[in-house]
Amino acid sequence: IPVFESAANRTIVSAVSDGNGGTILLWNELENQRYALHTQRINSSGRNLWTQGGVDIYRGMQMYPLVFGVVSDNQGGLIFCWAEQMPNQDYAFSSQRVDSTGQVRWGSKGATICDLAVGFLVNSVGQRVLGMTSDGSSGAYFAFLDSRYRKPAIFLQHVDSAGMLSLEKNGKLVADTTKYSELSALTVSSTGQLFVAGYTRSYSENIYDLVLDLSGKDRSEEHTSE
Repeated sequence: IPVFESAANRTIVSAVSDGNGGTILLWNELENQRYALHTQRINSSGRNLWTQGGVDIYRGMQMYPLVFGVVSDNQGGLIFCWAEQMPNQDYAFSSQRVDSTGQVRWGSKGATICDLAVGFLVNSVGQRVLGMTSDGSSGAYFAFLDSRYRKPAIFLQHVDSAGMLSLEKNGKLVADTTKYSELSALTVSSTGQLFVAGYTRSYSENIYDLVLDLSGKDRSEEHTSE
């Protein structure tokens, strides 16, 4: 199935189901010494549904974009988040939604999850510092580690279907624990609880779980006592 004319300077980043037997591809592309992100939806018959060559999501990045998560928007589109290196060598990250018709919904640069100068934590061994999950209503939740308080802390952010932040700018502090060295998952339950999972600093087999309500309040003790 030809998604683009040439594979030169292109790297497939991720794919997600469109919920109707097809798939949505996300890739980055090097264009005139700058990076760009593109996406294409392919139906169950193998036909490209969006514009030829893919939908332009974001162009002009000097550094290779790090995509940390892709989920369905539950309406035939996708939501994803990516990190972009800032001039001070730290990272900021943003999220974008592309709907079922290939329209970019959250502005030309996406919804900014965190753009503090301290950035969020990325390191050379590829530890996962961000988890994301669909909110079930064409929005998404994001949990991430950053060091704005001079030690790793966990922050939560939510972007609704219109691209608006429902928690405070740059994320809500939900835990300042140093137990986490790496986030492994973020999930939302049918009862409206968020579960943040991560590996401990000793990399033991035990997973440290943080249970939050949808406003970001810690409910871990209540969950343990149930």
